[in-house]
Amino acid sequence: MSELRERFRALDALDVPDVMSRTRILGPKPPEPDRAPAMRRVGALVFAAVVAIAAVVLVARALNEPLQPADPPTPTPTDTALRRDGEVITYTGDDPWTGGDLVAQDPDTGEVRTLVDAHSIDSAFRDRTIGSAAWSADGRWVAFQVVACGGGTVTEQEPAVAGLWVTNGPGEPRQLTRPCIEDPDVAPYDELWAWSPAGAQLLVARRSIDGNALVLIDPATGDRTDLGEVSGDVTALEWSPDGTRIAYGTTRGSVYSVGVGGGDRSLLASFPGFVAGGIFGSGFGITWSPDGAHIAVLTEASQRNTLYLMNADGSDLHQLAEDLEVQSVYWSPNLSWSPDGTRMAYATSSGGREDRQQIRTASSDGSTPSLLFEAASAASADFGSAGSPVWSPDGERIAFGSSTTDGKSAVWLVANADGTGLAREVDELRYLSWRGGWYFCGCYG
Repeated sequence: MSELRERFRALDALDVPDVMSRTRILGPKPPEPDRAPAMRRVGALVFAAVVAIAAVVLVARALNEPLQPADPPTPTPTDTALRRDGEVITYTGDDPWTGGDLVAQDPDTGEVRTLVDAHSIDSAFRDRTIGSAAWSADGRWVAFQVVACGGGTVTEQEPAVAGLWVTNGPGEPRQLTRPCIEDPDVAPYDELWAWSPAGAQLLVARRSIDGNALVLIDPATGDRTDLGEVSGDVTALEWSPDGTRIAYGTTRGSVYSVGVGGGDRSLLASFPGFVAGGIFGSGFGITWSPDGAHIAVLTEASQRNTLYLMNADGSDLHQLAEDLEVQSVYWSPNLSWSPDGTRMAYATSSGGREDRQQIRTASSDGSTPSLLFEAASAASADFGSAGSPVWSPDGERIAFGSSTTDGKSAVWLVANADGTGLAREVDELRYLSWRGGWYFCGCYG
């Protein structure tokens, strides 16, 4: 017991700090400093360094790769067809030489809607003539040609409106060719052109002092693809039904075929005289059968026509009819295939004193052409308003231009394709709709 007391006394003698008193004097212990912000700053610096290194790597890699061209500007979307069922392109104004608007007209109702408002394009445009216009095969575009450069000198600072234009909706016309600037020594209507039957692509036969050339133009971008120069002036051109090849004829009587993809060219045939056609449009003297297997060619020599037929590769060339005087409406095909591709229709004259207009059909098998229609009297109407038969979509009827019984004016007639019954009058809009709904200015006549 005494030993225990001695131990307590020893403990009392120790100098033990008064923790509570010290706490009261010094106050609460300050908090430990927060090291998180510093750590975050370090992390941010590390991340920035990684990004910088990655950027340097990407730039170095890009410098070693070939540059890719930027995408061309995207035009206004054209997914919606501009043409409505069977619509026909017509031109407003009493005098085509004073300008007007390009409109679409419904052949059933007569309803008209504006395609190109001349006043919305350019002040110079109002005084120009739209010589021709046509729908693209997919109905999304209209191409039209403005003729005549006008007087005076045309400079690059004052671009002419003459040339080929396209539109995919009211108020959106764009000029694709400017012949008055690109080749001022050549009249603008010397540009033959035609839409591809597949999609939307334009073929233009350019005439210039440096030679003739075939050019493909994308209506959306204006990009051009050169298919090469041609030998002789192009008088007629026609796409194959699948849009892969182009056949064209020249003033030298030659017919060529050109591949759209690679531009390969082959001579199909050579004829006496020249391939019928002219500056007023395409397809005058050349036309493919609907299945693309045959090509019909109309030639002219000594003011008389001869009709030939051959395979698409130029083989099996033979004559179908000769000593013809084929009649056509301006910028209309001289020849028209039936939808099933078994027959062709064309207009000619009987010759002799009466010289009556005739509509004949020729079979692709080479048999003798048959007479479908003969006018009751000599046709004395304007030559540019007669002929050019076209088939109805079902192949049952053929419509064509003719003259009235007094021979003083032009009318439109329709006859049964099998030759039965009598020809009867048909509305001009119906004829134009069957023809494809395109427009050509009669001011050339």
